[in-house]
Amino acid sequence: MENIDIPFMDSGIKQIAQEELGKENNYAVVVKNLRSGGLYAQNENETFDSASLYKLWVMAVAFQKIKDGSLNENEVLSLPVSYLNDALSTTTPTPTLEGEIKPTGAPGESEEISMRTDIAIEKMITVSDNYAALLVASRSGTASIVNFIKGYGLKNSNFRQPPQTTAGDVALFFEKLYKKEVVDSEFSERMIDILKRQSLNDRIPKYLPESVAVAHKTGEIGEFKHDAGIVFGTKDDYIIVVLSKTKDPTIAAEKIAKFSEKVFEYFN
Repeated sequence: MENIDIPFMDSGIKQIAQEELGKENNYAVVVKNLRSGGLYAQNENETFDSASLYKLWVMAVAFQKIKDGSLNENEVLSLPVSYLNDALSTTTPTPTLEGEIKPTGAPGESEEISMRTDIAIEKMITVSDNYAALLVASRSGTASIVNFIKGYGLKNSNFRQPPQTTAGDVALFFEKLYKKEVVDSEFSERMIDILKRQSLNDRIPKYLPESVAVAHKTGEIGEFKHDAGIVFGTKDDYIIVVLSKTKDPTIAAEKIAKFSEKVFEYFN
């Protein structure tokens, strides 16, 4: 995994991954202890449909534009429902708070959906709202998002339809975010705070103590079920990324949750 500094491979996490996720190639994993640098990586360069993980890039680009003055947080973003629905046909549906897929509700096809920029950024992360994400992505521009991916060294990711990424690239994004290197220190902190308010908590945080903060983003579409973020542990902070493609995403979500629990116990 060229993009992440690897002092040593963590055999303890490897054992946990094999016990909880199995040895098949339908899971990609990166776990990195942010204190010791210890790391475990499995299929980290395998490409997956990003599902809603692409919203991490959209959020970062939006905040970069807010910083440089080309986007105002109070600006109201609007697009026709028909345009948004056409775009949604090739992307991931908005999940419920329980993490289950449901159709995204919308007004009549002749109407517009409008949302203030700061609210749209919040909603596309905390409840994975797709209308919000498409509003922000459209305003930010595809070229800016592609340039962000390249500029931050996410070598195996792309913003085509569907967007694609790898566990290694997602881990690199979160490591840069933890180090306050995404946009700048202030905006990195803001992004972490938004990610801590995530409402879809059926995977990484599910079996962790309620007092433990987790800044994370889920993704799900079809056979894909992902979760990725930073766990602010009682002893050590660490990055955990699990991407999956299985015949039963519900089982995959539970496996991710149990894996996360065991990783937390291992580090703390």
